[in-house]
Amino acid sequence: MKIGKQSLRDKQHWLLSRATKGILVKTIADFRRHQAFSILKDFLGKAPVLFHGTRYANAIVSSGWLLAPTLGDKCVSFSRNPAVAIYMAALEREDDEGQGTVFVVDRNVLASRYRLYTRCNGFEFREEAEEAVWQDVRLTKGLILDQVRL
Repeated sequence: MKIGKQSLRDKQHWLLSRATKGILVKTIADFRRHQAFSILKDFLGKAPVLFHGTRYANAIVSSGWLLAPTLGDKCVSFSRNPAVAIYMAALEREDDEGQGTVFVVDRNVLASRYRLYTRCNGFEFREEAEEAVWQDVRLTKGLILDQVRL
């Protein structure tokens, strides 16, 4: 389906509806992801927000930092698409905290403190809508608008 020249907001809503269309909830985890998606999509269009999916929410909140990884791309990644953040939060890791969380980040506050870089990992990831900060991010007042647990 072609989107044409719709506004960014219309494209995001189209992507969201496409991502959840026909979802058969098979497990409690699927249900939680679907609920999180419903909550997160309400942030679109109200304010400029970014989403960050993680399996280390408690460590992030207690330390007060979003740390860039030591391996691979040394940046903290954010997405304009909540479905991508939910996917990243749902990826289990060996040393994770056992539960995924999506942070809703105020883009204006983040951009006032850090330089944001638009990232594109190739044509196949064009819906990811990723932005990155190439350093650790301090959780300052007003940066995190909400956090949604999966």
